[in-house]
Amino acid sequence: MLLVITSALAALAQKDATSKEHFERGMVFFNLQDFPSAVTEFKAAYTADPSKADYLYMIGQAQRFSGECVAAIASYRAYMRSVPPTSKASAAAEGFVHLCENELAKLKAEKLANEKLAAEKLAAEKLAAEKAAADKAAEKERAAPDLKGRDPAVAALPPSSVPAAEAHHWYGDAAGGALFVPGVVAAGAGAVFLVLGNKDVLAGKAAPTLAGRDVLATSGQLKQTIGVIALSAGAALAAGGVVRYVLVGRSKSTRLNSSHITLSRMPSSA
Repeated sequence: MLLVITSALAALAQKDATSKEHFERGMVFFNLQDFPSAVTEFKAAYTADPSKADYLYMIGQAQRFSGECVAAIASYRAYMRSVPPTSKASAAAEGFVHLCENELAKLKAEKLANEKLAAEKLAAEKLAAEKAAADKAAEKERAAPDLKGRDPAVAALPPSSVPAAEAHHWYGDAAGGALFVPGVVAAGAGAVFLVLGNKDVLAGKAAPTLAGRDVLATSGQLKQTIGVIALSAGAALAAGGVVRYVLVGRSKSTRLNSSHITLSRMPSSA
């Protein structure tokens, strides 16, 4: 009988030592703010000695600081069931329960707000994509040939049957552009050289030395000569381009009118 009692006391002492060792280790982790490790040690201490209700309180504290509010609430309430309901310890645990519940409500509200923002962003992106598609379709429609107000015989034809001359404008003529554009550029360059030449000639007249006057006069005359040549050549090319544009515009207008007349005279299939 004495042996049984001795063995039981030894087991209790061993359980108490193990529980205390885990609890002390948990407090070390708690003070170091390693709260997940503290939770593990406090749970081990409570498992070793479930009679220590204070271990439940510390489990709840470590869980709360770890951000595990749901688990902390469960630990606090288990602690409150183990102590008198009117005690200060129960009131303190209840206060922490309210803190955790408020934190959970805040997190839920933030989650709902983020989901709402994500949904609004998705809806805005969808609306923007639909608008872009609509704008693209409208642009394509504007770029398509407009057959309104034309000869009914032409309007009734498929787009591929409409005379090609309608799709081209006089200013799209390559030969006219090859004359007009370089002509304008050359004329512009000639005008610049004339201005620079006149500037050198005037500067030469005001030069303090004879050598300076000669250099500036020669440079000015050369620039003026280049300017006159470039301006004349550019004007000739530009004029040629204008003539080409006029002739091409008249030619295409004549062909288009002829095509309309021919189509209007086509026999009806009825």
